[in-house]
Amino acid sequence: MRKIIYSSFISVIIIFISIVIYLSIVGVETDKFNKQISIELKKIDKNLSSELKSIKIILNPFELKFKIKTYGLKLKNKNKVIELENIQTKISIDSYLNNEFILTDLDISTKPIKIKELISFIRTFKKDPELYVLEKFIKKGYFIADIALEFDSDGKIKNNYSIKGIIRDSQINFLNEYSLSNINFLFDINNKNFNFKDISLSFNNIKLLSKKINVKKLQNDLFFEGEFSNKDTNINKEFIKKIINFDLSKIDIKNIELETNNNFSFFLNKKYKINDLKIFS
Repeated sequence: MRKIIYSSFISVIIIFISIVIYLSIVGVETDKFNKQISIELKKIDKNLSSELKSIKIILNPFELKFKIKTYGLKLKNKNKVIELENIQTKISIDSYLNNEFILTDLDISTKPIKIKELISFIRTFKKDPELYVLEKFIKKGYFIADIALEFDSDGKIKNNYSIKGIIRDSQINFLNEYSLSNINFLFDINNKNFNFKDISLSFNNIKLLSKKINVKKLQNDLFFEGEFSNKDTNINKEFIKKIINFDLSKIDIKNIELETNNNFSFFLNKKYKINDLKIFS
């Protein structure tokens, strides 16, 4: 009798461990939370809807939580659509067993998204004039990012968000006079700081490189600091006159071959006025 009880106990333990391992590695697919996720997304914006496939649930036995992950998600707002690679969140085992779902955090990985389409989508629920201007200036480019969000009890996004990613092959034109093209960089953004690194771009066909540029949000201003360099650049005097408004017509110079290393800093106020500009070259 003891052997039967012992064998049964061992069998139950093995089955339990096998189930935990399976749920922790493979998980199970379900559509149980599709409706709840759509409801939680509408708390961000009432017009925001989603097109979800089945959701995979993976157990985290150390945190006593389930990780809920879906692939191929489409977010829709009015007539705009954004496709995401995947989204994932966590729910306690107790909440799962009680059929409760409260969105407390969300991790989003995007597919390559055209920047103009992304800005156009954001503008459907955020009517900032800066977004309108930015959408007009940007001609092309792609955005790829991992986004981490947390929500309060009212479903609003907390200020401790994190956005990390990359911008590829972007182009910005300003009033048909200044052109930034072949823009590529990595970014790491939170509520207080914008960090950019491994930057390369062409400014009116002049190639510029930068290891890092940091932007810090202050009470009334944005503080910019960073460095940039260029190598073997040919600049004619017409370009110099346009950029720095300095007339070289009385100086016998046709072209300048330039190589520089520069550090800079400045403040930008809410009226987009630059103050305290410093450049060390």
